[in-house]
Amino acid sequence: MKKRMFLSVLSILFLTFTFIGCQTQQTTYTLPDLSGMTETEAREELSSLLVTIVVKTEQNYNVETGDFSRYGNDLAAGSEITPGTVLTLYFAENPPVLPDLSGKTSSEIREIMDNLGIDYQITIETNNEVPDQTFSRYGNPYEIGDMITDSSTTVLVYIGYNDPVLPDLSGKTIGEIETILESDLLGYTFVYIVDDTKTEDVFASYGDDYEAGDFFSGTVVTVNLYKNTFTSAEKSLMISQYVDGGNDTDNQAIELYNPTDAAIDLQYYHITIYQNGSYTATYTIPLPIYSLAVGETYVIVYSEADADLLAKADLTTDKLSFDGNDCIQLCYENGTFIDTIYAVGNTSFIMDDEVFIRDESIVVGTRTYDVDEWVAYIPSYTEKLGIHPVSTPTVLEFIYVDRSFLDPLGGMDLVTLAYTVDGDTAAFTPGFLDNQRVRFLGVDTPESYKEDGEPDPWGPEAKEYTDSVLEAGTIIYIQSDPALGFYETYGRSLGFVWVDGVLLNYELVRLGYSYNYLGSDCTLIYGNRYLYRWFQDAEKEAQANSRGLFS
Repeated sequence: MKKRMFLSVLSILFLTFTFIGCQTQQTTYTLPDLSGMTETEAREELSSLLVTIVVKTEQNYNVETGDFSRYGNDLAAGSEITPGTVLTLYFAENPPVLPDLSGKTSSEIREIMDNLGIDYQITIETNNEVPDQTFSRYGNPYEIGDMITDSSTTVLVYIGYNDPVLPDLSGKTIGEIETILESDLLGYTFVYIVDDTKTEDVFASYGDDYEAGDFFSGTVVTVNLYKNTFTSAEKSLMISQYVDGGNDTDNQAIELYNPTDAAIDLQYYHITIYQNGSYTATYTIPLPIYSLAVGETYVIVYSEADADLLAKADLTTDKLSFDGNDCIQLCYENGTFIDTIYAVGNTSFIMDDEVFIRDESIVVGTRTYDVDEWVAYIPSYTEKLGIHPVSTPTVLEFIYVDRSFLDPLGGMDLVTLAYTVDGDTAAFTPGFLDNQRVRFLGVDTPESYKEDGEPDPWGPEAKEYTDSVLEAGTIIYIQSDPALGFYETYGRSLGFVWVDGVLLNYELVRLGYSYNYLGSDCTLIYGNRYLYRWFQDAEKEAQANSRGLFS
């Protein structure tokens, strides 16, 4: 029994050593190249080796964070090791390094810092040494290239904003300068330098020794402009009449007038035209050697005008071309304008398709356009061209129209008052009762009665005035204007009400009981003026005298 047992043990040991010998017949391993592998990939690569793996980290900016860096114990790819070796693997763990963000914008900086996983905050500062709105610097104590070892650190990133650069304003006028500086968000103030050889209101220099191209760190930049002494004269050569005959004609003319106490030599002046909002002169019309006597006019006419208008010309030129929005200036020889129609850059149509005569009270040109200095007449009214001053008609005279109210050309009906509804509405016989009662054109007086409350201010007074005029009237006409229509939406008649030769609608505006609601679509003419121009003047009179609604 003992002998057999011994043989069995020997057999077991033999089998065991035979098995181990089969497993350990490879006595060395060659280490593979793990470059570019993550820890997981490296373990997978080494899984067939009977080794113990120890993983450590280190800084190595030659490889990406998380990738294999090197073997420990001076081992390397290709080294021979034996089974059972403790194999140390190093992987890169690189703290982020603050990158060079020079020239980068805010959006570019955000993308870069987000990819690096750095906690940051962007703020701005003034820095004229870097391109506008690009990286300026890191906040203290950080600089480009510093490592961020603490993940809780917030890095301050500054964006540099440049101070505004002073633009080159050479040759620019005050209007252009204002537009340029306001678009550059620059505050400014003007200081005048007297020099009669230079054009007034043209750029002279910057104050405080600044020049074009300098960075400006202040809040208000001083801009020096030239000033002339003669622009403050009490009387001067001026534009006294403006003729725009409308789109159907080439009748265009400008009249100059000398209101001073001495003759004026026109050779020292010229006309400049700026078309369609331009800041650059479209046409310049030099004036000839001509002594313009005191109280005399000088007429310049477009060379393609009608013969009747050309007959009034002292000078004809093909450069006198303008429409209702073109700036026209009368200029002195140094380029300073001493009178103007519109401001340079204007695009609004105000003096269009009509004749405009300067009010007789004006005796000096103006550098600031004022439409109220001009009286508008119909475009064919040129009989006063070459005559100045011209008295402005002040009385709106009644003109009888021998056609009925409903005539396609317009007309008027003789009526009798039936009753007054409000300050701007009344009924008349025959033909203007109830639903066809007359709604006065060009006015809208305040309500004199409201079911749900107090009447409008000046409503009762307007109705009382209309009552008194109509009840005292002996001859009343209702006049139509076909251009405005015969009836309004509710069927009421639309008309002008003449009472004993006085236009009630007009008086309601002139006395301040209504604003003016008559527009240029009204075609009626009185005293060579469109009726809507009379209404405009009536409203100005009420406003100037603080009447009614303007009180």
